[in-house]
Amino acid sequence: LLQGMTLMAIGMGVVFLFLGLLVILTQQLSLWVSKYQPDTPELDTSTDQTDPLLISVISAAVHQYRLKHNQNQ
Repeated sequence: LLQGMTLMAIGMGVVFLFLGLLVILTQQLSLWVSKYQPDTPELDTSTDQTDPLLISVISAAVHQYRLKHNQNQ
């Protein structure tokens, strides 16, 4: 029983240390990427023009989907 508890403690300790190291490395990599990544331009959302044809096509597709799936219930 003592051997089993020792093995369990060692195994859990190794997993805990590995996960802690993984968190630290992920944070460091995130900082490194944000430091060297070129700045991305912001999207211009001031001219919000939606194509009426696109809206009608999407609406028709949603309507057909709902018709098809309501019949199967």
